[in-house]
Amino acid sequence: MVVIMYIILVYDILSDENGARISRNIFKTCKKYLTNVQKSVFEGEITPVLLKKLNITSVELNINSIGCKECRKNYQEALRNYIRPNLDKYCDTCKSRFEKNPMRILDCKEKADKQMNENAPSILDYLCDDCKEHFEKLKTALNTLGIEYKIDPRIVRGLDYYTRTVFEIVSKTDGLTIVGGGRYDGMIEELGGPSTPAVGFAIGEERLLNVFDENNQGKIFENNLDLFIVTIGEKANNYAIKLLREIRNAGFRAEKDIMERSTKAQFKYSDKKNAKYTITIGDTEVESNTVKIKNMATGTEEEVKIDEIINYIK
Repeated sequence: MVVIMYIILVYDILSDENGARISRNIFKTCKKYLTNVQKSVFEGEITPVLLKKLNITSVELNINSIGCKECRKNYQEALRNYIRPNLDKYCDTCKSRFEKNPMRILDCKEKADKQMNENAPSILDYLCDDCKEHFEKLKTALNTLGIEYKIDPRIVRGLDYYTRTVFEIVSKTDGLTIVGGGRYDGMIEELGGPSTPAVGFAIGEERLLNVFDENNQGKIFENNLDLFIVTIGEKANNYAIKLLREIRNAGFRAEKDIMERSTKAQFKYSDKKNAKYTITIGDTEVESNTVKIKNMATGTEEEVKIDEIINYIK
């Protein structure tokens, strides 16, 4: 089974001196693996091949379920009963959370508070039958895909619209959270829309770059494409989307136009991206299953079957 995630990445960083340095590093890294849509917006597919190439191994996935609103009512009361005898010993921030959102107390970073929380009740013991079944299905799916994970009942989210699954990807080196997210099926409804399942996450860009450097020891990847696909017409564009995925899944760096550029501008962009090969796909090529592939260094062209492109560029 091939697992593919299509992402749109947007980042916003303070424009001070340190922020400018971080922004340059993030832009440089993102541009190697994703398509730059505009200044700080990228899009692309995250595939197992790409993750392997990034060589990020010193991280682990931690998961938890915080249940639904009904689950949390009973759990929050049990948690308050556990904390109440020692509430005066907690930090001021935790005290302010005691009535409104006691689950956030479990996320406190103060050493003394963390020690007092060690024997706190677990939300997993308070899940309703539906939420228990949902969490079991999640674990089954992760096991089926061969994705390693740990269950951490101390993971909570600070916003009330989160439901059921929450997760973090943390560094094995220093324990810092790099990615945090979860489901928020109730958010759209709270904003006046229909009940809509949703999931999202946030990334700590600088922490991610630190882990990247740690795993790759400063190794710089070439910012070159193996193949660029020039498209002519809507039919060819739709066909190229599928072909692009196949080429990327085979381990090659490939892109296609997403800005509706002219044919001439697409070739110019291909040259700018240092593409080794460029192919042009129009309605004729789709129907004949044949394209001309151009070696951008020599300018020579050869005609090949579309299903033979991957073998050709190896």
